[in-house]
Amino acid sequence: LSFNIPFPILLRPERDVKFYLVFDFSNRETDDSQPFRELLLSEKWALLHKVPFPKIKGRINELAKEPVRECYVFKEVEDPECPVVLFFPLINKDFRHFSAPGVPRVTDDEKAFANFKIFENTNDFASWRFVYPNLSYDRLNKMMEFNVLNNVDIIKKELAEFYQRFY
Repeated sequence: LSFNIPFPILLRPERDVKFYLVFDFSNRETDDSQPFRELLLSEKWALLHKVPFPKIKGRINELAKEPVRECYVFKEVEDPECPVVLFFPLINKDFRHFSAPGVPRVTDDEKAFANFKIFENTNDFASWRFVYPNLSYDRLNKMMEFNVLNNVDIIKKELAEFYQRFY
């Protein structure tokens, strides 16, 4: 069983990590394709190795009805041994329209910089590339920074709930 998220290393009991920010840069067919393949494989690995992991498979049908989001929260509130996973797939959603959270893009250069597809009709962001053109790297870097900042309230909320439950 192989997959593109490093959970086997991180889920070892001696590490005792219970809160994960997961950034998945795995390839998908289209920008609108559901981004859960690697997370499902992680769940399968955890089940095979009897390691606590939030239920992903049971939520896929519900999540597949929605457009791809910048951030997903997976947790099992009733299970204190189960880690919280905040999952950030590659998605150019709000970044396309905002230069910072709540700050609309104004100039043509700003709009052109953010107007790109990740998986469709391009190899600019392919995971098999070892060297990326500067523009591709800059776009990906700024987009992921934006996606985290755009979801900082979710991160803070989940950290606060986590802290209240365990400390």
